[in-house]
Amino acid sequence: VTSVLNSRIITVTTADDHGLSVGIPIDVRGLASQTAEGKYIVTKVTSTKTFTYLARSVQAETKELSGSFLRIAS
Repeated sequence: VTSVLNSRIITVTTADDHGLSVGIPIDVRGLASQTAEGKYIVTKVTSTKTFTYLARSVQAETKELSGSFLRIAS
């Protein structure tokens, strides 16, 4: 999970195919950025292993958000 400086875009890269599509709800927990945690909607699918969503606020730096956990919201 990666943030981008001065952007709300959060990019998620998975080890396996994620099977998600645009509009699917997700729940993100355990990140280094609290403004990137919570329930979101997938905004873009760039590959079978990469997708993006928009954080609640602009991120302060470009960095790997360690300790990530992601699941499809129910």
